[in-house]
Amino acid sequence: MWTIINDKNWASLEAQFSWVAAMPAVPQDARHHAEGNVAVHTQMVLAALQEQPDYQCLPPQQQEIL
Repeated sequence: MWTIINDKNWASLEAQFSWVAAMPAVPQDARHHAEGNVAVHTQMVLAALQEQPDYQCLPPQQQEIL
């Protein structure tokens, strides 16, 4: 099975990918994204995705691609 990275915790992603490490420095408009920056927003989106029953029903390879 293809995988982008085995350890998907946020610290590992930041260490492996410079574009992930740069996310905390990218601000967002507080009116629409009160969480503050792209890193926080992205982590919230990933957590919400993983809670979705439709995502959980996908085969592992499709989850990885998504």
